[in-house]
Amino acid sequence: MFPFADAVISGSGTMDGITIRVANGFNSTIDRMSTSGSHAGITVTYTIGTGLLRLRGTASTAAYQAALRDVTYTQTSTTQGSRTFIVVAGTAIYLPDTGNLYQYINTGSNITWTTARAAALAQTFGTYGGHLANISSQVENDVALAELTGNTWIGASDEAVEGEWRWMDGPEAGQQFWQGGNAGSGGVPVGGLYNNWQSPEPNNAGGEDYAHMFSGSGEWNDYPNSLSVTGYLVEYEVDDIGTVASLVRLLIGTDTDSDGVPDGDETSQGTDPNDPDDYLDTDGDGVPDSVEVADGTDPNNPSDATDSDGDGLSDYQEGRLGSSPLSGDSDGDGVGDGTEVAAGSDPTDAASFPDADGDEVPDSTETSQGTDPNDPNDFTDTDNDGVPD
Repeated sequence: MFPFADAVISGSGTMDGITIRVANGFNSTIDRMSTSGSHAGITVTYTIGTGLLRLRGTASTAAYQAALRDVTYTQTSTTQGSRTFIVVAGTAIYLPDTGNLYQYINTGSNITWTTARAAALAQTFGTYGGHLANISSQVENDVALAELTGNTWIGASDEAVEGEWRWMDGPEAGQQFWQGGNAGSGGVPVGGLYNNWQSPEPNNAGGEDYAHMFSGSGEWNDYPNSLSVTGYLVEYEVDDIGTVASLVRLLIGTDTDSDGVPDGDETSQGTDPNDPDDYLDTDGDGVPDSVEVADGTDPNNPSDATDSDGDGLSDYQEGRLGSSPLSGDSDGDGVGDGTEVAAGSDPTDAASFPDADGDEVPDSTETSQGTDPNDPNDFTDTDNDGVPD
C-alpha cells in the first residue's frame, strides 16, 4: 500500500527530512514501512518498535515529494482495520505520549550548555518555541536516541544549588527531579520522577552542573559547561499538532461504501457494506466499533473516541466531513469545528459561519431565534447558564 501516493509538498528549495509515525492502531509485531525505490541523497530508516519512519538528507522538495509518494506500508500478517500516520516535514519527531516534537541539533562543533540553552530557546518549529528537552519518561528518552549522532545537552542543571537537579525551561521549569549525588552516595529521585543517570553519576567530578545524554546508551551524565559536546536536544511544546503536521488515515481491506469499516467487518456484523450510514456503533458516539477497536478506544464508551485536536469531533467524524482532525478550526474562521457542526455550519468553509458579534452563534440562527446578530450579549440561553443554546 502507498498511503502517501498523492502527497504534494509545495514550495521549492531543499529539505533535510520527513518523519512519519504510525499514531493510532500501531502494532509493532506486524506493521512495517519502507520505500519501494531509492532516492538520491535521501536515506530511509524504519524503527520497528516505535513505528517511526525517518527520511533524512539534504535534497530538493521535489525529491522528497517523490520519496514520500514512494513510501510503502505493509503488514507481516494481514489484518482488517486502519492506521493513522502523523507526517512532519523536517527532522523533528512527534511523540504521541506527550503531543510534543523533539529535534536533535548537531552543531558540527563543540558547544557549551549555556550556549546550547540559549540556542534551543531561540529555535522555532512553525509557531512553537523550543527549549532544551525535559526528559520525564523512558519514551521521551528513547525518542532522543533515534537521531543522536553524538552526546547531547538536555535541559537539567544543579548550578543554583549543588545536588538539586532541576529542569530549567518549558512547563517543567524549576521542577526538581533528583536530590544529591549518585545513588551509591545517597542520591535519590524526587517524588519518584524519571531519571536515567549512568552509574556512578551524577558525581560532580570537578564542578559538573549540567546534564548531557550519551549517544550510545541514552544514559545521562553531569558535566561542566565545557566545549566537548557537539549537539543539543530541543523540545517544542505543541498545542495543535495540525498546524505543523499532516494526518493520513489508511484503511486496510476493501470498503465499498467508504464508511471506514472494511466490508469483511460489515458482513460479519450484519451491516450493509454498500451503505455508508449503516455500521455497528454500540455506544452511539458516531464512530463505528471497528474504527474504535483499531484506534484502541472503547466501543462501549460514548466518551472514549479519538479526538486528536480536542474540538469535540472525533477523528472519524472529521474524516467524513473533510475537516482536519489535527486542527480545531479547519477553515480558520475563528470558530471551532465542533461549534460549527453543532450550529449546522460547514467547518471547511470560512464563509459558512457568519457571526458578526463573535458570540459563536451564527447570524442566521440569531435571526431565526429573534436575537440581535450584532450584540454579543444577546443570544438564546434557555437554562440561563451563560452559554448559548
